[in-house]
Amino acid sequence: MAEIKLTYLPDILDSDKLLVPDYDTMCLTRDFTNTKRFSPVIYNPQEALPDRDSPEYDAWWIEQYQRCIMGYIVPKATRRGHSIWIPGRLYFYLNFWIIYAKLDGVDRKGNRNPKFTSLDYFKAMCIEMMFMNAKDLMFPKSRQKGFSEFSASNLGYNFIFIAGSQSVVVAGMGQYAEHTMENVIRGLNNLGESEFYKRRSPDRADYIKASYKEEWINEETGEKRMLWKGYGSEVYAITAMDNTQAVSRLTPFMVLYEEIGKWKKGTLIETSRYVAPSLKAEGVKTGYQIFIGTSGSLDESVADVEKMAYHPGNYNLLEFENIWEENSISVTGKVAAFVPSYEFQIIDEDGNSMIEESKAYIMDEWAQLTSTARHIDVSQRPFYLSQMFMMTSGGFFGETALMKINDKKRQILIEKEQQITFQARLEWYDSKDWGKGVECIPDEEGQFFITQRPDCDANGKVWINLYNAATDSYDKDESNTSFSQGSCTIFKGTLDINHTRRHFVARVTERPSEEDGGSYKFFEDSIKLCVYYGDALNTIEYSNILIFDYYKRKGYEFLLKERPSMVIAQHVQDGKANQKYGIEQSFVPHALNMLRDEMKRDDYRLIEETYDLAILEAWGKFKRQKGYNCDITISTAYNIVSLVEDEDIEVYSEGDEEEDDFGGYRENNNQIKYGTAV
Repeated sequence: MAEIKLTYLPDILDSDKLLVPDYDTMCLTRDFTNTKRFSPVIYNPQEALPDRDSPEYDAWWIEQYQRCIMGYIVPKATRRGHSIWIPGRLYFYLNFWIIYAKLDGVDRKGNRNPKFTSLDYFKAMCIEMMFMNAKDLMFPKSRQKGFSEFSASNLGYNFIFIAGSQSVVVAGMGQYAEHTMENVIRGLNNLGESEFYKRRSPDRADYIKASYKEEWINEETGEKRMLWKGYGSEVYAITAMDNTQAVSRLTPFMVLYEEIGKWKKGTLIETSRYVAPSLKAEGVKTGYQIFIGTSGSLDESVADVEKMAYHPGNYNLLEFENIWEENSISVTGKVAAFVPSYEFQIIDEDGNSMIEESKAYIMDEWAQLTSTARHIDVSQRPFYLSQMFMMTSGGFFGETALMKINDKKRQILIEKEQQITFQARLEWYDSKDWGKGVECIPDEEGQFFITQRPDCDANGKVWINLYNAATDSYDKDESNTSFSQGSCTIFKGTLDINHTRRHFVARVTERPSEEDGGSYKFFEDSIKLCVYYGDALNTIEYSNILIFDYYKRKGYEFLLKERPSMVIAQHVQDGKANQKYGIEQSFVPHALNMLRDEMKRDDYRLIEETYDLAILEAWGKFKRQKGYNCDITISTAYNIVSLVEDEDIEVYSEGDEEEDDFGGYRENNNQIKYGTAV
């Protein structure tokens, strides 16, 4: 049998582009008519399956096979009069796949064939464009959009029609991969009486293969052998919770990432990067990744999902114009294939999403909710892509702060002028002589996040006392499963009214592996950050003391901020500690209260002046709860402690310092005199 093409979309566009009338607008067609014609096997008596002993039986199945491969055309299938081509995958789904959904005429669910919807057409066309453009695909989406069954159908399609293919459904939590795999197996079992059915061995809940044993007998010798036969296609269900290399052992044709919002922090992108090398052969893309994430369920992996959704080109994802924001906001940049709540909320008899009616229905439901409940529901059923990343948990800084944080996050995500934070590397000019300073090198893979480079005086020197540093550190390297990281943040004070003031300008948050240098690598990076911002003094939590020893051994004890005794005395009665540097862990609650007070100043100006998404995310989710850890929030709180402690300390330049050397004065002959000028 000749090899089939992954997509026939290019052939269709070359032959008659009007068969895909809205290709230039992302295939968002919503004026289909008489759509039962896309399911002729179900609704057209003339296309009914012939009896098995009928001479038309084989020809019928050959015709169905061709339609499932090359697609199907229905004449005058839109109200505008267009004939429409649907891909073979969608034809297979509509005509042969069985889903578990609400039954017609009764208030319960059961097994039935899918009905055509404009949303499923969009999903299917996105997959075709993925193949055509040799890209991967991401669907950030609202809840209840039928992806579970649709995704299972695509894995089942690969199993039936693509010989030797490996399909993988992978999730950060086992239950989500298992659920999709159950749908795959159920759908394949329902094909038991059809010619598309493939015998399976192994046939497990987490792995199936299209193969079977057959006895072979040599007629001359009578020798007997057991032969393995079959299509050889496979489907795996894998959990990547603590193993980001779980899929890398395979050479998959398709990897389906389920519930991408529920992965552990940093593991989604890392897992996909481990998979990437196996998706190419001889310089050609041979495997594809599809990422699916539901709004309102985003947890630790929110940073990964945000990056991929708003910068799809950086991850080889199919890109779309961002039409999913308010008309009043000027948006820039390409995004992933977002599925908003108003798609498939209310549909007409032909499966078209009725956008205005759906929006009105959802907004009416929101109007009946309390402010907090409405906020949560909007994140679960967003109209706009940016609403998908709104936070609903936490609450230590108050509901008003949370709303302000969400508003700021949305601005940063969709407005280019707000996207000023960049990643960078800080490198020593001379690794053997740190005293020569550091260089900031923009790098998308860099561990430093820079919102604003240091302000310098007329001589190009960073203003002294303008910046303070704060660090929430750690001592042990061996905790591979710990979410705890080291975080060092830089805060800018006040120079004058002509410069920005009282906001965060830089951050490094990391936990390097032992191979990458472990905790010493983080300690060194915190020094780099302090040096870059004019030898900013670093307030460090004293509970983890190795960092103090490191600074001293490296000759950077002068960067250690002394214990903020004045601030502590204001908040703690008889507060005593023996250490010279740092701040005791018992002061954390007071530091957090000080951060909250700073946040509320000038109508939450601090939030408005924060452009680092990770800091905003940390603040929005923060809660005072046993076992909850937030390194970024703690370090930013220490920045505010340092700010308050040094409120009366003057900002000056090196030139000012030299002019007033040791409190002396200069005579007319430029000689320095010490004492009091007369």
